[in-house]
Amino acid sequence: MKLWRYQYPNNHSENITLDKNRNYWLQVVRGNLTIDDLNLSGCDALGIRQESALELATHSDVEFLLFDLA
Repeated sequence: MKLWRYQYPNNHSENITLDKNRNYWLQVVRGNLTIDDLNLSGCDALGIRQESALELATHSDVEFLLFDLA
């Protein structure tokens, strides 16, 4: 397992590249963001499979964890 911690300011946009053959778990620690048109906020989580990238946009200061599960 690998773990990444991300922190971004309000009004930040970015694409995060993923390996389409792996499974991920994204856990929002604080803040509000949109991932591929899905709104998430503190304590929300998202399971990710068969995706090659995430399109991220923040709506406040944000902190989240991204787990590479295999």
